Amino acid sequence: MGQQIIVPKHIEYFLNNIDLIPLTENNFFDGIPGKLFIIGLEDRNDLGELISIFERVPEQEWRAWDDERKIYYSRILHCAERVYAQCVVILQVSTIFQRVAV
Repeated sequence: MGQQIIVPKHIEYFLNNIDLIPLTENNFFDGIPGKLFIIGLEDRNDLGELISIFERVPEQEWRAWDDERKIYYSRILHCAERVYAQCVVILQVSTIFQRVAV
């Protein structure tokens, strides 16, 4: 039933444990309320690529997935989009995600 989307284990681990991703202090940047995820440039690129893969899944294929698969991928995509949209990238750090052995 279509091509399976492979989510790298280290990214899947953090998206399933989003509370482990470091955060800035509340209101750290003027004009940006709340906390932001702190990630590396490689992490942001990986998340962008993952989001792009999900966006290319044809609706007909998505509709053919069973509910368990839809829920799993929807959760992963939601967390990836959240981190991607609400992050600050530390250029001196290539990746935060790979620092934890999975």
